[in-house]
Amino acid sequence: LALTESQLLVDDVWREVTRQYVDRTFNGQGEDGWRQKRLKTVQQVSNVSPDDDREVVYSAIRSMLETLGDPYTRFLTPDQYASLASYARGSVVGGGGIGVQLIGEPRSGKIVVV
Repeated sequence: LALTESQLLVDDVWREVTRQYVDRTFNGQGEDGWRQKRLKTVQQVSNVSPDDDREVVYSAIRSMLETLGDPYTRFLTPDQYASLASYARGSVVGGGGIGVQLIGEPRSGKIVVV
């Protein structure tokens, strides 16, 4: 059974979080509980076209991620991501941090401010 575009987005987010998330208990849910969150969310957006109501899909993804209880794991819309990336690159007036670069020093492994 083919997944819809909305379901594929949920699946992509779930897979990326599963791959990179540090807490392998997924906030005490376990792998099975986290997998069930994916299935529930995929089902929830099964009849939602992202073109018609993208915010419903985004909200479902955010709800899935909230079960992790991690304030640093969150879903950004494409516009939010573009804004954050622009700020991080310093292309927004007043943004971009303090204007330094950090590199790893190969011999010592220490971080060096350039």
